Formats: sequence, structure tokens, C-alpha cells
Amino acid sequence: MGLLAFISGCFGGNKPEISQLDEIESKFLTENFKLGYRLLVKVLGEQEKFELLEIDRAVSIIRDDFTGYGYTHDQVIEQIGTYLGEVIKSELPVQWFTYTDKRGKDYILVHEEIAVFTFPYSAIYKALIEGRNGALEEVFNSFKEQIDEHIDSAEVERVSS
Repeated sequence: MGLLAFISGCFGGNKPEISQLDEIESKFLTENFKLGYRLLVKVLGEQEKFELLEIDRAVSIIRDDFTGYGYTHDQVIEQIGTYLGEVIKSELPVQWFTYTDKRGKDYILVHEEIAVFTFPYSAIYKALIEGRNGALEEVFNSFKEQIDEHIDSAEVERVSS
């Protein structure tokens, strides 16, 4: 779920590094978006675009019959996580970045103006591994609320161009 990490100080002094994507990372996300779409088509059938509730339903179907699809958990998380991120990106003014902390590296979406971000891969992980049905729409709505609540706040760090 989106975090207001720059305000909350929830990292205990270990501030994460947020970086722009390099060419390899951009290609990785582009390819995973295509693979995510193909996986969603395999599970739900052909559609032009999959919305949040459909993505959530597909993850639930995969979770309930994981062996029938021939994907590892990591592949599902990366592919559908990237697709989810692109759906969010099509609805909100956000961009992909990398997030690195002491636990490793992840891909995040950061609002274009304020330091508010969300973790699409983590959302898919929670839906797939932890069985959180309906979580994706909640993630989106929570992220949008954080943006709406803090867009005009002087207390929220601005994203530098």
C-alpha cells in the first residue's frame, strides 16, 4: 500500500534510495507489462484492457489453482504487478522508479509532484500469497486518497524535476 515515507519517518533512520529507471529497468517493465497482459488473457480471456477488479479476480483464480498456469510466484508478481502499475499510471499522474533499502530493490510508482508512492508488486504479493481478495482496488483508492489529501500540503516533500 502507498506510504508517506518522507513524512512518517517509518524507516528508523535508514532512508531508502529512490532512483529513476535506467534503460535495462525500463525494458524490464515494458516486457513484464506485455507478459502480464498475456497472463491475464490466459486466465480471463481476451480483453482490450483489464481493470482493477478483473486483475484481482485473475490473481485469485491463479492462487486457487496455481499449478495449472505454469508460472512461478515471482513471475506472477512481476508480470501482473507491472500490469497493475500501468493501470494505476493510466489513472494517476505517477511514474515508475526503483526503491532500494536494506532489504533489497523494488519498483514503485511515485506521484509526479509530491513524495507519495505505492508498491504494485507488493500489492500483487499480498493478493497472491496472503490471499487478500479485493486488495487491489483498496490499494488504488488508498493511494489516490493520499495524493488528494496531501497534494496541497506544505509538509509533504515535493518531487524535484
